[in-house]
Amino acid sequence: MSTFPGNGARDVNPATIRAITVSFDRAMDPKKHGFHLFEGKQPVDLTRTTFTYSADGKTFSLTYAFKSSTHYEVQMNSTEDIGFAATNRAPLWPVHFAFTTGQPH
Repeated sequence: MSTFPGNGARDVNPATIRAITVSFDRAMDPKKHGFHLFEGKQPVDLTRTTFTYSADGKTFSLTYAFKSSTHYEVQMNSTEDIGFAATNRAPLWPVHFAFTTGQPH
């Protein structure tokens, strides 16, 4: 699995990043996901946020308007929210990653 922005990325340009992208090594079930985004330590309401899967089901993207100079944390799946699963129903182990935006440039 790989992410963009990558875990620990700093000074990510909020003027050019439009989405968080997660690439998997297998096709995922596109019907649900267990994706949680935190701005600083505050949870972001993603109910009106657009997410998509690639045609092959291996890439998940979540579109979001990122703020400058802000720390973001992503949590995917947990014991309470097992949304990400492969098409064979095998769940994704919980994943956490974080990045920080800088000033637009």
